[in-house]
Amino acid sequence: MYSSKPAAEDVDGILTAIVMIRTDFICRVSHPEPGMEQKKDYKKLIEDFNKQAEELQKMEESKQIFCIAPKEPVKVGRLEHNVKKLKDLYESGYADAKESFDEMIKYLEQDQKSAE
Repeated sequence: MYSSKPAAEDVDGILTAIVMIRTDFICRVSHPEPGMEQKKDYKKLIEDFNKQAEELQKMEESKQIFCIAPKEPVKVGRLEHNVKKLKDLYESGYADAKESFDEMIKYLEQDQKSAE
């Protein structure tokens, strides 16, 4: 699976697995935690998100993780109903991930070598 020229099925399989896994880590907050004021809860949510984003960036820079992220800013709201916008975002994300595939394989191979 980690060859220099990946088969289309391998690329699609890995990208599908990534999309499925992300649902374990990303969720939408629909209401504040019980007992917390709404403004404080959302302020804390933003602070926590920014802290986690900084940690991920540091980990990526130190080669601890490999990140696949949108190349362009996402201009789709979290409650978007426009199917065309959602489809375009999906296709853009899929293309970004596919474009990163060779680089990700190199990262995984280096990580595997260092583990040996």
